[in-house]
Amino acid sequence: REEEAKEAAEKKKEEKKEEAKKLEKEAMQQEMIENIKEHAMESQRTSADTKRAIARRERAEVDNMEAADVQKAIISESASLEDTQNTVNSEIANILNRLSLLSNDVKGSSVDSQI
Repeated sequence: REEEAKEAAEKKKEEKKEEAKKLEKEAMQQEMIENIKEHAMESQRTSADTKRAIARRERAEVDNMEAADVQKAIISESASLEDTQNTVNSEIANILNRLSLLSNDVKGSSVDSQI
């Protein structure tokens, strides 16, 4: 009986050790998952910050280019109405291409500014 009791006690100890190992393993896995989630969120924030910085830089470049383009687009008095219209259309197309906008985007912004 004593031997059986010892064996049962040892068996319980082994089971508890195994259970402790399982719990420890689960805790480590949970910690790893949380770390991965934190890194993913941090990289998303970094990505968003990078996109904002790129957008700001592109806007600044566009502003600088617009001033130069306006000077280039000054129309001489001798130019015909058709040449003037073509020049204006090409400048509008250039601006839309640089800003990656569609003509509908510009239309919407003029309506918004009127409201």
